[in-house]
Amino acid sequence: MKNYKTAISYYDKILEYDNSNIKVLFNKGLCFKYLRKYRMALECFDKVLNIDENYEQAWIHKGIVFHELKKYEKAVECFDKALKINPNNGYTWYRKGKSLKNLNDIDKLKEAISCFRKAINCGYITIFLWNNLGKSYYTLGELNKALECFNKALKLGSKNYNIHYTLYKKGEILYKLGKYDKALECFNKTLELNPYYVDAIVSKGDSLFALGKLKEAIECYNQALKYNPKNAAAWYKKGEILFKLEEYDEALLCFNRALNTNANNINVWLKKIECYLKLDCIPEAEFCLNKVKEINKNHPQIQKYQRIIKQHSIYSSF
Repeated sequence: MKNYKTAISYYDKILEYDNSNIKVLFNKGLCFKYLRKYRMALECFDKVLNIDENYEQAWIHKGIVFHELKKYEKAVECFDKALKINPNNGYTWYRKGKSLKNLNDIDKLKEAISCFRKAINCGYITIFLWNNLGKSYYTLGELNKALECFNKALKLGSKNYNIHYTLYKKGEILYKLGKYDKALECFNKTLELNPYYVDAIVSKGDSLFALGKLKEAIECYNQALKYNPKNAAAWYKKGEILFKLEEYDEALLCFNRALNTNANNINVWLKKIECYLKLDCIPEAEFCLNKVKEINKNHPQIQKYQRIIKQHSIYSSF
């Protein structure tokens, strides 16, 4: 950081005598970008582009600044400008894809995938690109394509890059494909690299749960909650196992902790209904059902649980 500030001072001295020195203006903008002083970086890049509107790198780094500011549409506009100047720059296609992916729109996501593919065709192939392409396919539900991407990312992994995230995403896909043993292997490898990766600990618990190893799964959820006591997924999953073990009161405590983090999680409210029905606590079950109705009055499970609660009410009256 100190070096960037020193460089800026040096560039300012040059600009006192030559305020249109395009290379110095660009480098000064880069320094501000690395210091996260984005407004000042944009001012420098704009000065460069006022002198030479075909300065490709200025458009690219202006786009990166807009991306960091979460102004993804403006970032895409900048990358498009750069691609008009040089349509064979794979890095620009990659950056455009990243910004499109962050717009949270299915059509834009498909366009992002096209950009990532163009980046590959231009020879820009990195673990970051494969990860982003994999995440895009994952979001679209194209799990086999996503898995292929993460496998390619792992082949590019090196000691200089922490691959725990890539392994974790691969594990997630394998879990969704029902390959719980292989998913478990990925989560174990992830945790060897990063023992405090809470999402991986929870996912490891999910795999163990799916494999019927309930005690080990609970140990994972407890470990995750030790690192993050507000992890709703861990509380919910732990509650599911306790419900399966017929420890309904303990399960309810877990579901309540999950709701402390997200009070609108319908799945948790539904599971609470099941607990209360097992305990013959009809008013409490009705209360939970009303909560479900408040969150989503058209939820497909409402009629089912209305019918079950009514049947329990009839039986309990005898």
